[in-house]
Amino acid sequence: MDEPDFLDLAVLIKLENGTTLEKLSGITNSSIFDASNIAGSLKQKNLIDFTTYFPGPNTIIVTQNGKDFIDEANKKAQEQLDSLDNEILRNLLNGKRSYRDINDSLNIRPRDLATHLFKLIQQGYLVYELRSGNAYLLLTDKGFNLAKTEESKKETKVLEEKVNNELKELKEETTKKENNSINEIVNDIKISNKKQRNGLIITLAMLIVLLIVLIMIYIGA
Repeated sequence: MDEPDFLDLAVLIKLENGTTLEKLSGITNSSIFDASNIAGSLKQKNLIDFTTYFPGPNTIIVTQNGKDFIDEANKKAQEQLDSLDNEILRNLLNGKRSYRDINDSLNIRPRDLATHLFKLIQQGYLVYELRSGNAYLLLTDKGFNLAKTEESKKETKVLEEKVNNELKELKEETTKKENNSINEIVNDIKISNKKQRNGLIITLAMLIVLLIVLIMIYIGA
């Protein structure tokens, strides 16, 4: 069975006892054909059922699954905003209007997206419009301002991470250069000490040779 989505929820909360297919067309601002497709989808997901009274038109009733879905959305609407809500607002700020586009962008369960969208609507961050068999979303002033604030925070965080990475690389490069300089100094000192040691050996050898020469001269005298 397909999972319910936001369009299903948006239609369910507008249904009243005795709603007919013709009324559903008006509720959803859709043609009879589109309204029939919506009703068929709701029926397939076991969210609604049809009465079979005769004579008279068949009416739509919300099933227990449909009522549970509405209750789930109402409970979610009481919660505080979270990171998923902020991502939804950011997607809308960047131009997405259809809940399907947002679902594709975020790659989350349609049911979860539906309840979060309902939360944002109930808390005044979004409005929606049912039209031509679809549901379209718009930011309110409140939603736009929050989305811009979160976008700025995200950009600031990205910039801070970039600066921190550059500082880390600079520090590592500086440390590497300092270590290389220290190694060069140590090597220079070793070379200098070696030269000094070699110089002392040569000087000592020359003194020994001179001493031998002096001793020979003294003996010869």
